[in-house]
Amino acid sequence: GGEELIGALGCLPLALSHASSYIVTQRVPVSRYMQLFQTGNFGLDWLLPEDPDQGDQCPISATLLISLKILMDDPLERITIQKSVAVASVLSPSGFPALIWDKSSALSVSASSSECNPNARKPLILLSQHSLVTLEGDHTNMLVRMHSLTAKAVRERLTDIELVDALNIAANALLEIWSDDESPHPDFSATLRQNAMCVLEPLNNDCIWSLGEV
Repeated sequence: GGEELIGALGCLPLALSHASSYIVTQRVPVSRYMQLFQTGNFGLDWLLPEDPDQGDQCPISATLLISLKILMDDPLERITIQKSVAVASVLSPSGFPALIWDKSSALSVSASSSECNPNARKPLILLSQHSLVTLEGDHTNMLVRMHSLTAKAVRERLTDIELVDALNIAANALLEIWSDDESPHPDFSATLRQNAMCVLEPLNNDCIWSLGEV
């Protein structure tokens, strides 16, 4: 029952948040979730590390994978969910503007221009339903947050190429929405600067430079 699941997840609030959101949105009993957690058959090779020492049995990693598995069952949304999770993981845990998804066609569920696409933020809504991100504010000023531990679990499972792709998408979107006049929206400008630093920091990694993509 519930107590068994709490114990299995190590009483970790974040893992419990992932699990409870899955149970509620998918309308499955706790026993079914326990079965998923214990078997560890998540079917997401792109997020499973080759190195077993990376801790893929960590409760947070497991609950993350369980949630992503159901979100990516739809082949039409699989790529955008995968890219959205990767991009969110390289941005600031303090929050980043949902406007990034409006500006980036790479993160859009539709093949059309995302700037006028009402479904541009659908991946964010799906991720929020499973507590993988939180959404704050109205549509115009919406701020997205991914918990630092969730982000870490994602980044540890990205290949160098996938990491570079996420950094490129994030950097291009930030550049497009950046405003030269900071005075009208100082908080927004500060958020953009903070996220720019998060995107630039991984560039100190030699393996990223060697790919010559950023």
